[in-house]
Amino acid sequence: MEEQERRELEAAYARHDWRGVARLAERIILRRWPDCAAPDLAQAYYYAAMALVMQQRTDEESRSLASWWVAQALSMPQSPVGEMLLSRVLGEVNVSRHDYAEARKALLRCLSAFDHISLSPGDALMRDMKAGALMALAHVEGYLGDNAAGRDHYLAAAGLFSNLPQRYAAYSSALHSEHFCASGDRSGVEVMNELHRGVNALFAGIEPLPAMTAAVLRKRQHRRLRIGYISGDFRQHVMYHFYIGLLRGHDAQHFEVFAYSLGPVHDGCTDAVAAAVDHFIDMGDRAGDCLSIAQRVRDDEIDILVDLSGHCALSGLPVLMYRPTPVQLSGIGYVHATGMETVDGFLVDSCTAPWAYLADWDGLHEQPVRLRSQFCYVRDEMLPCAAGAPRRKNGYITWGVFNRYEKITDDMIDAWREILQAVPGSRLLLKNFIAATLSGQRLIRQRLQAHGIDGDCIQLESASSDYMERYLDVDIALDTYPYVGGGTTCDALYMGVPVVTRYGRRYGTRLGLSILQNAGLGELAAATRRDYVARAVQLARDEELLDALHARLRQMMCASPLMDVRRYVGEMETLYELLWQEKLRAR
Repeated sequence: MEEQERRELEAAYARHDWRGVARLAERIILRRWPDCAAPDLAQAYYYAAMALVMQQRTDEESRSLASWWVAQALSMPQSPVGEMLLSRVLGEVNVSRHDYAEARKALLRCLSAFDHISLSPGDALMRDMKAGALMALAHVEGYLGDNAAGRDHYLAAAGLFSNLPQRYAAYSSALHSEHFCASGDRSGVEVMNELHRGVNALFAGIEPLPAMTAAVLRKRQHRRLRIGYISGDFRQHVMYHFYIGLLRGHDAQHFEVFAYSLGPVHDGCTDAVAAAVDHFIDMGDRAGDCLSIAQRVRDDEIDILVDLSGHCALSGLPVLMYRPTPVQLSGIGYVHATGMETVDGFLVDSCTAPWAYLADWDGLHEQPVRLRSQFCYVRDEMLPCAAGAPRRKNGYITWGVFNRYEKITDDMIDAWREILQAVPGSRLLLKNFIAATLSGQRLIRQRLQAHGIDGDCIQLESASSDYMERYLDVDIALDTYPYVGGGTTCDALYMGVPVVTRYGRRYGTRLGLSILQNAGLGELAAATRRDYVARAVQLARDEELLDALHARLRQMMCASPLMDVRRYVGEMETLYELLWQEKLRAR
């Protein structure tokens, strides 16, 4: 009878009948109960776990059961390939449970299995599978705060993948990890510049589209200057609030605006982008065919192409490698120069890229293009205003950290411990996706307590749709370092919550400084950890100032360069005109 069921199990697995697989595998396993360690049950355990994974069962019970089943299979003798496949599945299941410590163990076991699998240069499938395991491990290491190991594993994956889009995805993930690792001083600048320049080697085999001379450009017949914006994030996304004002604000008499969307998601924000521009071109079905997209941009005779997402997921930067337009810019949506030889300028301001640090751009093709404020923040929805600091009703200070968990370094936790100790009775609210599950909360609490933060003063919440309203219960927001906040900082200020940030020399550490300076709160930006702690504590002790800031910050934000859409768009349009005229004058 069991032999017949095993044949049916294999047939169900072959046709991807996951419910059938689960039913048959469970029946075989339970028939042997309690002899659950029988070696010939390994396949049944594997099939049972895969059935739960492929059905995308998200309840904790199903995930825990899948984890146990795979672990049971791994406890039995396996071939190197079987060991590799099972441990990879176990890693993915534990990631879905937010049990990152166990996920890391499983993925390291998966990679160890590859040591016993022959990988020839021509075996693209197995090389890609190893690269995928490295990517998964690096992702987990980011959640565990080991971003240096994650960076190295992303780079290793980039060297293994057989196709260019996957190599770029791995390399750009390594760049992202380095933002958490690189110091804020000159040495950090050099590390970041060198790693970003490495992107050019990835695309060394790319043949750009035919060059266009100034004489050819002068013959273009369109009346208005054609500006193209390219992004995979024309959707509900933090960057929406930083580009929508620009897209809406262009002078229709002088500028014709194109938006090239590379993302698969279409929502209300996508509709708003489409309504804001003259031409909305959905290229999501061609997101991996960068040459095709570049040719479309060239055919549309775009004069200036602006990348809005940098080296992030679904980036448009690979399209710029084909040089489809005469002038190519970046700077909105990324926290370092791209390093690419086909990007001409990167948007900055005097705070993020002061003249004193101009030498930091040496060796980069793109040059800093300064605005009054490189940010233009827009909030369309009606949101409640703060009536005053929450400490008035609570009787204690609530510190808020709504930044992504991966941005929280051990050094920042130590700084927060000092702040909590200096302001007795105060509490720390962390709101992020990792806190969505009990295992994720346990991970965070253990890490904070290991640094001496009392668990009684910690409050953890998952990221949620009422994210903005939750700021009304925060007295002071604490920024992270060296990967500082951008969207979270603007959101906090808009909701009446002052933010204390730290900055260094490196561009990516200075975004909070720029935002606060333009909002009229530059004194809350600190150049050292000691000053960061001191300014947070000083503000917490000044009840009158804290109450006044909560009541007035929304008005201060709306009157600041940060939300002056007309000025910002005017600056950008002047910049576009100057760059275009300069291009026409070239020989």
